Amino acid sequence: MRTTRYVLLLAFALLFMAVSSLAQSQTALQLVPVSPCRLVDTRPQYGGNGPIPGGTFQSFILTGKCSIPATAVAFSLNVTVVPQGPLG
Repeated sequence: MRTTRYVLLLAFALLFMAVSSLAQSQTALQLVPVSPCRLVDTRPQYGGNGPIPGGTFQSFILTGKCSIPATAVAFSLNVTVVPQGPLG
């Protein structure tokens, strides 16, 4: 009897979490435009660690910079890559 009760309680909890997750994922997102600004600069003279080698990645925290809300869940970015030497 006690095992059946626990199984039913667990099933109800899992169902509740699934419904809650589905409800949250259908929440509409709102576009919050931000004025252009430099989020990341990898150049050492500006506090970066230098170039990011090809075939690798580096993660950056974007919220809290350039007036980006801490509640942001999606980003649309323009990325600029420049060579190490002079442009020719």
